[in-house]
Amino acid sequence: AAAHHPSAESVEKATVQWLEKFIIAENVCPFAKNVRQEEKSMKIVVCEHENIELVLEDFIGELRQIAYDSNEEGITKTVLFVISPKCEFVNDFDNFLDFANIIDDAALQNGDARGESVLDQLDLRGKVQVVSFHPDFIFSEEKLGDPGAFTNRAPYPLLHILREKDVTEAVNSHPNVRGIPKANVERMREIGNESLKRMLDELRSL
Repeated sequence: AAAHHPSAESVEKATVQWLEKFIIAENVCPFAKNVRQEEKSMKIVVCEHENIELVLEDFIGELRQIAYDSNEEGITKTVLFVISPKCEFVNDFDNFLDFANIIDDAALQNGDARGESVLDQLDLRGKVQVVSFHPDFIFSEEKLGDPGAFTNRAPYPLLHILREKDVTEAVNSHPNVRGIPKANVERMREIGNESLKRMLDELRSL
């Protein structure tokens, strides 16, 4: 039998609840609340393609759009690009990381050599940033099972597009940006693996 995949509506609903009940409620990202309150400045896209090349095409379309909006002072400041489990390739975290590195390989570069990533090819380096989230996210240097990874875990694979100028503005307005990751890891450890895992499982069952 074919695998049962959640509808686009369910995927979007889970993502919105994760954003509000976790990212904003637990203050994982102190900047999310303001963006969420600004009408139309955040866009959620659920990509339902099974083929990873088509997913990439859609994502490039969103990158181009936000770059254009950025120049035109358009309304979209940030895009949550959520990939439905229909695309089985990205359900595996290592595959998803490979995909994310095709988009932005800065993490793999030494020095500031121009990369071959999508961001470089579109000349968007320094204009947009892409942050990755995945249900099985693990930071490369972390101990297996550390709840700290939940800061980058979402109900479904997700690429978050931000405009660089908004990031700069937010960072400049925050009294202690450097302290955010450490505070987040401490908060995740307080909540604990079981509760965090249950939250994501519940969101996926919406």
